[in-house]
Amino acid sequence: TGTFEGNGHTISDVQIAYPHLDRIGLFSTIGSAGVLRDVTLTNTSITGDTHVGAIAGVSRGTVQNVTVDGTITGQSNTGGVVGKSDGGSIEDTKVAGTVTSNKSGQIRTGGVVGIHRNGAVLNNVTTAVAVFGTQKVGGVAGQIKDGQIANTAVTADASVSGKKEVGGISGRTAGVIHDSITTSVTVSGTNG
Repeated sequence: TGTFEGNGHTISDVQIAYPHLDRIGLFSTIGSAGVLRDVTLTNTSITGDTHVGAIAGVSRGTVQNVTVDGTITGQSNTGGVVGKSDGGSIEDTKVAGTVTSNKSGQIRTGGVVGIHRNGAVLNNVTTAVAVFGTQKVGGVAGQIKDGQIANTAVTADASVSGKKEVGGISGRTAGVIHDSITTSVTVSGTNG
């Protein structure tokens, strides 16, 4: 808990690889009163098991005005910014690069978040991520469970590929999506 104020700075060449550990990112967990804002991550490579994201493995707080470009790899709940957004918010954020999960089962892989739940809010986000997963794969969120996505765009540079429950914005939705678009995004699923 606390505030990480990036002051518009860029952090380059972040390399974190713990393929058998959970909650992997620049920060493991952002607590409910935590705030991370105004920072850019470039040439980022993050690898973990469960709850994997460039900024945080799990966030219950606020992530605001962040830009991420890199390669994020996990086994489940893997996102370009946050692995699990659990009641917090992600706002004014841009994401590019690749997000990959290749484990079989209820995996949840998203360009921004793996799973977006418990009233979490995602607002004003642009993503141009290539997302590869197996089940519950989305350009923004692998799964929305009682969360909200608003004013979000998945651009033509994005692609989403998986086996089942694959979508341009969300692989599975039990929440709210409004004022959000996909633009010429390639979405493919094999239902295998």
